[in-house]
Amino acid sequence: MSLHIPHPLSILALVASLSIGGCVSSPETREAGTYTLAGSGPVVVFQSGLGDDRQVWRDVLPALSAKYTVFAHDRPGTGAVPAKAGPRDPCTLAAEQRAALRAAGLKPPYVLVGHSLGGLYQYAYASLYPDEVAGFVLVDPTHPRNWAEIQRELPGTATLLKGIKSVAFGAAQAAEFDDQTTCLDRPEFKHPPGMPGRVLVAGRPRSADPEEYEVLHLALGREWAALAGVPRVEMVWDSSHYIQRERPERVIAAVQQLAPPQACGEACQAAPQVRLLGVEMGGHDTFDIAFGETRRARIESLIGPPRKTYRDDASPGGEVGIYHHKPAKAPVLVGMIPVLGDLVEAVETVQSLREWRELIVEYDAAGVVQRASLRRID
Repeated sequence: MSLHIPHPLSILALVASLSIGGCVSSPETREAGTYTLAGSGPVVVFQSGLGDDRQVWRDVLPALSAKYTVFAHDRPGTGAVPAKAGPRDPCTLAAEQRAALRAAGLKPPYVLVGHSLGGLYQYAYASLYPDEVAGFVLVDPTHPRNWAEIQRELPGTATLLKGIKSVAFGAAQAAEFDDQTTCLDRPEFKHPPGMPGRVLVAGRPRSADPEEYEVLHLALGREWAALAGVPRVEMVWDSSHYIQRERPERVIAAVQQLAPPQACGEACQAAPQVRLLGVEMGGHDTFDIAFGETRRARIESLIGPPRKTYRDDASPGGEVGIYHHKPAKAPVLVGMIPVLGDLVEAVETVQSLREWRELIVEYDAAGVVQRASLRRID
């Protein structure tokens, strides 16, 4: 389970699904909660979020193992590893990961990859042991002020999460939750760590999440550019919190581009960029967006103004516009479709009427489209 989630239904769903499927690849070793795939390239080290074991990386590890040595381990209290007493703060977890790497005979420098609270742990490792780190990829990482800001901005959500923690968290998860920011102000911490890094921030909210949390999440996400010392955060607008599951290719590409393995060849090349997007949103005629050509005025003449806008950190003076289509109630005629026509077509019609879609458009300072994508809100 990841600390990122504020909504009660999301929290309960994750609490109920901590056991996930295994990862199949070869050659490998799995001992004492570790998963090592020995390749010929740099050592890539994975840390999972709160309550997640190493299997959360199952769509990423095999793809990287051909060109890298990949190492993922379960922290005490996750997977089959028993919990342990004592502090569970980021500095302690970083030291434990360091010991696990040495026990596995894996020498630095490392490329660190961490998701959610695991991203904060990898940030701590890079800050405490910078000479051992070649670079890092933080995947929707937990901001050091995340819990403090939730308590300040969303007191109802904070109260609910405290209650769920008391009845649903295991001892290890509760300890990690309570200690999540302890030790981050140590004088030996180097802010920012001072090595190359990538920060991926999820941009797709779930329909169950309060809008106030979406705003808070994006605001804190952008602060990671200064914290990590990277030029900008990279928004993954078509993924929610688990980017490594929903868009594993983004995580794989970030690792490959940060630390290209020898003879990487075509595997490290970015996918060809889409230059034309066909847009279908309920209540509007289908239209095309040509990247580098279509202007904001054209889009808004067809579908109206954006529901919200954000500053585009990748393009000084640019903006990201989010154009919203929330499903309306289905007309009475829909109830007659099974009688009038094919049932499959009827199901597709009902689904299209109920679908909640958003168009994400990234503009440059002149209002010209640079990138765009459609996302469905679950």
